[in-house]
Amino acid sequence: MLKNRKISKKGTMKRLLIGLIVGLATISPAFAVLSPLDQSLRELKTILDSEELRQNLQTSEAIQDVWHVGNRYIITTENRQMVVEVHYLKQNRPGRQEFELQFSPAKPLGQ
Repeated sequence: MLKNRKISKKGTMKRLLIGLIVGLATISPAFAVLSPLDQSLRELKTILDSEELRQNLQTSEAIQDVWHVGNRYIITTENRQMVVEVHYLKQNRPGRQEFELQFSPAKPLGQ
């Protein structure tokens, strides 16, 4: 025999609210966007770790400056300078911004 149970609106709403909070807490980190600082650090790390950078700059020179202007990084050594352009890829969903790098050949300073 089934007993009649009275379901209160207050209890149902409380359960729905708790479920919603738990659901949002687990989903939100997956769609987090990187802060501008984290995005630029990620770009710089990719540039500094790239084989293209090593091929374009002489190993006897130390990097003196890195300037970030718009979507470009200007890298200057003691005698040479090169530009790395960041091309942001189209995204279908929120998340960290994916990108590709385009390296220009290093030129002697003053050119």
